Parts: sequence; C-alpha cells; structure tokens
Amino acid sequence: MEFGILGPLRVRTDGREISIPGRKQRTLLAALLLARRDVLSAERLTALLWGQRPPTIWN
Repeated sequence: MEFGILGPLRVRTDGREISIPGRKQRTLLAALLLARRDVLSAERLTALLWGQRPPTIWN
C-alpha cells in the first residue's frame, strides 16, 4: 500500500488508486500518516477534525 501526502491525499494498492470518501476521513488518515510513530491524543485529533466546534458526546 502506498500513500501520497504531498498535494492531495492519495492511496494506492496493487497499482490501483483507492478513494477515501469524506473530508474528515482523509484528514484523519493524513494526520496519522504524518504522525508516524507518535501518539496523537484524542484532543489533538478532535481539534484537527472539528476545530472549535467538536460534536457533543451523549452518554
């Protein structure tokens, strides 16, 4: 599997490009790829995905 993160996010496997639907899914994948072996906190991921307006969590 190959990932391209310079420019638009690209994912290729077996020579075929795979579509990653949804902006948040692409943002999450790009953040995890850029972090590589670093741990990303839930707070950091929340900020990346939703900014100042995170979703309300119902218990």
